[in-house]
Amino acid sequence: MPLADAWARRGLTLLWGADAFRELASPDQVMPLRALFGERLNWPVDLVSNGGRALVATGLEASLDCLAPADAETWIATDLRDLVREFQDAYQGERALVLWLPSGAQRVTYDAPNDAWLWATADNGRLPLGRLLFSGAERDVERVSPAGWRGPAEGPGLIGLRQARLS
Repeated sequence: MPLADAWARRGLTLLWGADAFRELASPDQVMPLRALFGERLNWPVDLVSNGGRALVATGLEASLDCLAPADAETWIATDLRDLVREFQDAYQGERALVLWLPSGAQRVTYDAPNDAWLWATADNGRLPLGRLLFSGAERDVERVSPAGWRGPAEGPGLIGLRQARLS
């Protein structure tokens, strides 16, 4: 049965909650990020994850870890954002692009004083992930919590981030 949560049906989701990931897609339904970039001119008519409502990709972490911080910033702000916008346009914003970040719980942090989502790089630096990917619309980013979670949407209650639409 497909997940009904908005993050699994529309928009861009950065997901690191393993249980939610298992409910969303089977391993054979997950696309490498590299292949996703190859699909951009020929998006699949039917998506295979979440009952046809989502496309799940992995490899963002490895991509960020392989790039120098300045190159990673440029790549996120241009190539990755363009890919997400092309996906949104291809499906008229009616499908979800989910990027699986297995270590996201340890590497994605929120800097409240600056209202900023940060990514911890492999060399212990910080990339301004929210500013680069969400184009400064970090206040509109929704926190994703496990189904039925009643606690705070931080710590174990945070399994991902969702932006309904990149502009």
